[in-house]
Amino acid sequence: MRPHDHEPPPPRTDISQVLDLLLAYNDALAFADIQTVRLWVNEGADIEKDILPTLKAVTERYHRGGRQGKIKTFSYFTNAVRDATERRRAAEQVQAKRTPAPADAGSVHRKAQMAARTVRTFGIKDAIAIRFLEAYEREYGPVA
Repeated sequence: MRPHDHEPPPPRTDISQVLDLLLAYNDALAFADIQTVRLWVNEGADIEKDILPTLKAVTERYHRGGRQGKIKTFSYFTNAVRDATERRRAAEQVQAKRTPAPADAGSVHRKAQMAARTVRTFGIKDAIAIRFLEAYEREYGPVA
């Protein structure tokens, strides 16, 4: 017995939306191999964010270009889907870097108390502490 024989198969992704969209544009794809679509999903493409918008745009561009004939394989879309997936992932990474990690609420309150003590009790004119304290009090109210 091989080690992977007892492992459950990976969950199947519902690709019916992809098929419905493409068949609406091109009935010749009804006979195409859908493994290409499953490959895109296995590579990390999101059906809603990457695959559907890309297929729609490429198909419309193909028809607007006045080309004769029909797209007969899903492979025609592979490079465009991969590009869309890479762009989305890059944008998500940039957004993740911009979003600060959530701080422990207790530590934020302790920092506010220390800033209040520094500025109000000791009279130290620390610009960073003053700005932090102002921002904290705008959101949470006066420091106790």
